[in-house]
Amino acid sequence: MPTHCTASRWICRILLLALWFALTLGQAHAGSLVMSIDNVTGPSAGQGTFDVLLTNTNPAGGTSYDVASFSFELSVPASSGVQFTGASTAFVSPAYIFAGTGGASIDPTFTLSLDSFPNTQFSGSDTEFTYPSIAVGPGAVSGLGLISYSVSPQAPAGDVPISFVLDGSSVSDPTGGAIADFQTDSTNGIIHLGVSTIPEPSSFLLATIGIARVFLAGLCKRLQRAARRITGAEGDIHLS
Repeated sequence: MPTHCTASRWICRILLLALWFALTLGQAHAGSLVMSIDNVTGPSAGQGTFDVLLTNTNPAGGTSYDVASFSFELSVPASSGVQFTGASTAFVSPAYIFAGTGGASIDPTFTLSLDSFPNTQFSGSDTEFTYPSIAVGPGAVSGLGLISYSVSPQAPAGDVPISFVLDGSSVSDPTGGAIADFQTDSTNGIIHLGVSTIPEPSSFLLATIGIARVFLAGLCKRLQRAARRITGAEGDIHLS
């Protein structure tokens, strides 16, 4: 087989591999302060819990964030049969971000949420009072809320997403300003009821892959035609 054709095929393979890595890495978070839903348990006997966490995703030696207050707002579909039943700061691991220094340190009646439970949408918040702020260093994970929920016996089978309401979710620094590198992640916020479903890839990702495949297929064909022309030209030279 001519070396030019072999080289063009290797180029195509390298391009496809580069595309795969680019799309994969594009799904990952850049270094930032991420508020997430994690550790969903249950439902067992119609009850379950999950955590709202705050993670500094920067690597060692990266940016540290001074957090003076936070708020989050969560919701589930009203027709899902799932309701939130409580919100507390009773973390064991990871520790609550303002353990012993937040609202509870000055108000014995402090509650993470002032909303009435049960409900399908609520907000929670707290502020640091003992110090100007709490440092969340690279790789650190802190608890923001331990949330309980219940499931109606009549709830339809399927996956119920727990979502952040973006307007009600933020993290502030000691000046009261919003921390710019903040984002939310509800990827793991799924309550599986009965038959669970496998999440479908996003339509945007599928469209991106489709366009990239068409482009790379055309590029590979052009490279192979060019390789054949070069090989034919060399053959003509040898014949002469």
